[in-house]
Amino acid sequence: GDHRDLHSFPTRPLPISGLEVAGVVYAVGAGVKDLSAGQRVTAFTGDGGLAEFVNADAGHTILTPEGLGDEVAAAATGVLVSAAVLVDDLGRRRAGETVLVHGAAGGVGHAVAQYARLRGAGRLLGTVGGSARAEAARRAGYDAVATRGPDLAADIRAAAGDRGVDLILDPQGTTLLDVDLAVAAPGARIVLFGNAAGTALDALPPLGSLMGGLLSVTGFSLAALAARDPAWLQAALARELADLASGAVTLEVTLVDGLV
Repeated sequence: GDHRDLHSFPTRPLPISGLEVAGVVYAVGAGVKDLSAGQRVTAFTGDGGLAEFVNADAGHTILTPEGLGDEVAAAATGVLVSAAVLVDDLGRRRAGETVLVHGAAGGVGHAVAQYARLRGAGRLLGTVGGSARAEAARRAGYDAVATRGPDLAADIRAAAGDRGVDLILDPQGTTLLDVDLAVAAPGARIVLFGNAAGTALDALPPLGSLMGGLLSVTGFSLAALAARDPAWLQAALARELADLASGAVTLEVTLVDGLV
């Protein structure tokens, strides 16, 4: 074809996906003291993980526990670290509390169910986008599962009881925030950790409504955690890999052999 067609091709390499990796250190950069070539490690990369050789920040990298396979270790970095930070650190869970998770049938929803149980949660409630997903959420350990729709708040209230919900983990942006506020117990913590709904984010509730309900609304992003507090990320990752290695939590992974 015309030589001008060449201008339609990229002049730089395309971005490589992949938020997390596990493997063997090939080499370390200047100033890295706690890692060395040949060690098995797990790391949060943020991007570029689907490659044979990956640059990982030493501050986002830890040694992989003995006996833990690379496939499971890599998958744990996203879902298990997110779940543990949501339940333990930001959710400040207490034994016996009622926990609500939107998107209960997804990867983070499965991981949250394990951590909530491990930390002594009382009733565990989940919501799903369609009824076909409800059984998967029940298998993950949820006591009651509601399908998102116009009666969602009433359905959650019926499952939660008179007090309401103590901890709400919501990846749906702000689309379900009115429901969260309607079912929240006094002192409830609402943690927003994504925008799966894909819509424009609305303003948060006025301070007066939060004060009147004794409520808090918190935000979470794994990428922001890595960028702003690598030590927190490292500590959470070490904790979760230790839980996996000991069998305290489990993680099912799907292996894909090759990218083409």
